[in-house]
Amino acid sequence: MYYSTKIQIQIVCIPKYNELLNMLKERYAKGDIAADDYRERSMILEDEYYQDDYWLYAENAEMIQFKEKYVKGEIDSQEYIEKRTAIKKLHNTSPLNILKERFDNGEISATEYKKIRNE
Repeated sequence: MYYSTKIQIQIVCIPKYNELLNMLKERYAKGDIAADDYRERSMILEDEYYQDDYWLYAENAEMIQFKEKYVKGEIDSQEYIEKRTAIKKLHNTSPLNILKERFDNGEISATEYKKIRNE
């Protein structure tokens, strides 16, 4: 049976996502974290879940350990987001993504972007 890549990735990764949220809920229920911290961390994880490229990194052992540290409170949200962004950039180096980034940064014009993209 054929599934799109995104659906296949989600089927594999939903249990890990749920496990992370459950760990966070347990910490909140025990009183280890305040309500604001719980909401912030769960919203960040939830936002990632709905990003198209997020789950591409979910099976990576380093990324899983990183997320677990975040859920356990070993790193704060700012550090988590900064490191996640850096990891994402490392994995997001296809020629088209590099072209998009150059366009977003103003390094090339819209005309140049379209020309290069269509080549």
